[in-house]
Amino acid sequence: MHNLGFLYSIEPWLRSLYPSRGAFQEAALRHLEPFGTNPHMASFAVGFVSAMEEKAVSAPSPASGFHDNIRDIKRAAASSLAALGDSLFWGALRPACAAVSLLSALLAWPLGMKWAWCAAAAAYLTCYNAPAIWLRCRGVSLGRAWGEELPLKIQAWNLSAKMRRIRRAGLFAALLVCAAEVASSPGEVRFGLPSHLALWLACLFLRGFGVSTLRIYGAAAVAGAIFGRFAS
Repeated sequence: MHNLGFLYSIEPWLRSLYPSRGAFQEAALRHLEPFGTNPHMASFAVGFVSAMEEKAVSAPSPASGFHDNIRDIKRAAASSLAALGDSLFWGALRPACAAVSLLSALLAWPLGMKWAWCAAAAAYLTCYNAPAIWLRCRGVSLGRAWGEELPLKIQAWNLSAKMRRIRRAGLFAALLVCAAEVASSPGEVRFGLPSHLALWLACLFLRGFGVSTLRIYGAAAVAGAIFGRFAS
């Protein structure tokens, strides 16, 4: 899973804390246990584990109690960070960025297809990577500062409310793409690939509010095809 990447991330801390080869190998083996979480949120676990390893070194010997505590908190944090990260990035941010990307392509379409593709790629990469890179960098320092209080601090962020806002923004962008396709001039393609992609994205957002995805998409696609045939 992610244990090799996690060990690679904290290796500089471990080498500075355990200068002898035997102690370093023992610490490295402890962090080769199965570990899996959302990759964008793993930086929080890297931060607090490095801080707790520093406390374990300064603790009176033996430090096995500290190591067991680190293992337990690490497992609990991995589960909570995975649930939050998957919902935030895979369930809300990624489809929202796709909807914004389609909207940017339609806005740049009058400049030519090349500019439309460039606008779509730039919009998606910017909207997605800005929060992802910020969390990857900032999460290490926050994890070190919060330590054992990491799960409680993450809950205080109220990410569920932020995810609802992201879904609404993505739904609005997807519906704007559909509206732009419907209002296009008769000489342009109606209900083409951008419109169907936008409809699918809108259905993904509606699924988050308890609406069946396939049912809504099927009804919208059939209605769009009928309307486009009579309008052309």
